[in-house]
Amino acid sequence: DQDITILDTDSYPILAPPALQAVAPIDQGVLIDYTPVIFSDAAGNKADDSPYYQIQWSGSTTWATPDATNSVVFPAGEGDGSGIVILNNASANILSGGAAASPFTNGQQYYFRMRAYWSSGNPYNGPWATYGVSSNAGIAVANPQYAPPSAVAITIGAVGGANTVAGSVIFTGAATGPLNVGFFSPTTKQFYGEMIQNPVSPQAYSIQMPNCTNCYFVGIVDNNSNGLIDPGDFANTHSDGGPSTATIAGSTSTMNLTIPGAGTTASVTTQSQKWTGPNNTSFNYGIYFNLRAANKLPVAVQLVSGPNVLNPVDLGRCTNCGAIQFQWGTSTGSIAPNVGDQYGFLITYSDTTTETLTATVTALNTAYPGGLIPQQTTFGVSTTPNFSWNYPANPGNYTYRFNLWDNNGNQIWQIPSQNTNSNGFSSAQIPSTSGGSGITWGTDPTNAGNYPTVNALTTGTMYNWSVQATDANGNSATRQIWFQP
Repeated sequence: DQDITILDTDSYPILAPPALQAVAPIDQGVLIDYTPVIFSDAAGNKADDSPYYQIQWSGSTTWATPDATNSVVFPAGEGDGSGIVILNNASANILSGGAAASPFTNGQQYYFRMRAYWSSGNPYNGPWATYGVSSNAGIAVANPQYAPPSAVAITIGAVGGANTVAGSVIFTGAATGPLNVGFFSPTTKQFYGEMIQNPVSPQAYSIQMPNCTNCYFVGIVDNNSNGLIDPGDFANTHSDGGPSTATIAGSTSTMNLTIPGAGTTASVTTQSQKWTGPNNTSFNYGIYFNLRAANKLPVAVQLVSGPNVLNPVDLGRCTNCGAIQFQWGTSTGSIAPNVGDQYGFLITYSDTTTETLTATVTALNTAYPGGLIPQQTTFGVSTTPNFSWNYPANPGNYTYRFNLWDNNGNQIWQIPSQNTNSNGFSSAQIPSTSGGSGITWGTDPTNAGNYPTVNALTTGTMYNWSVQATDANGNSATRQIWFQP
């Protein structure tokens, strides 16, 4: 036998603060919406840069010792990637490790700040972001002892309004913690909600709130009462599309919410590609699987059945998705997926239980952009060419991606860039007509800082480029062509 010693990696400096997007008052607490500190490597892979986060609050502009009882610490990557913490007197005590955190009092004002965190007194703890600084962007401040002048004080207590909105929340399973239900306005950063202890489905609720356009309708049964959205909680933030939206324009008693009861959600999307090479035009197809944690924590996922793919296959966990997801994609060559094709997955959960799920192909997208210029029949192509194409019918139904690479597969330019969270650009952002408008060499209409990796192409060298159209469900159709300056 050989003994192996495993050592913790050393701490490293975390140079950026998280972004405090919103601190919304609730009854005896706050709802905090934050964006974590993200690390991106040279390949564009992204991950949370911090092992923990620390939140601190103060009733004055002077901060106490950071690790006093007016602060909480929680692990990075908690929950489903939603970046939501519900901090009240109960959850604050849990996150403080059972110590009595300073209680929140309705009507009292508090300042809030947050940082990436290693341990008490660690010199590599990240800089603080104070809520309200630079339009809630969470900019680090030079003097951490005092709240900066632009910091915003939050008055604790539920926010009301002239409308009474009521209904029922439906969920599957027995609740072991409180239900938080309400509406979050992405415009005003206010949360209008109610916390219900010991909820039973269907659970009635009633909320006072003002008119609200496209508010997020949120329901969270916090089964471990820690204020975080983690596996085992019942929440509609787990769903692939996130919480539903609703517009409130008066009092109503029919706003019902059903929280999905799935342990994991399974989906399959299709890819189709029309490629014109030097000698012919061909079609290639692929499928992509996504298994996402919902109300339970999957620890292993295996593809066990389905047409046109080898199985069984173990799916790897996505390390940069925020939410807990297992993903895998494969080419089916010239075999087109069929609507109705079904794929089976064996899910193993952290509690050792298993479940078999089925994902069904719902569409094959063949809405290829056309009229790509330059192409192989274009003569006199510049070494700094412009690119144009025709959008498919109903162009507003899709998002788009542009890619340019050399004949060895080296990426030269892509829009949106690989370092953005954008899912694609719209036909309105980059209007294009074959031979006319489109993309000017070196200019990304969606990001002024996104440039090609070379100043100019090389005469006599073959290049490939493509435009991809993706529908609302993630099915893509790519038109690819080659040219030579």
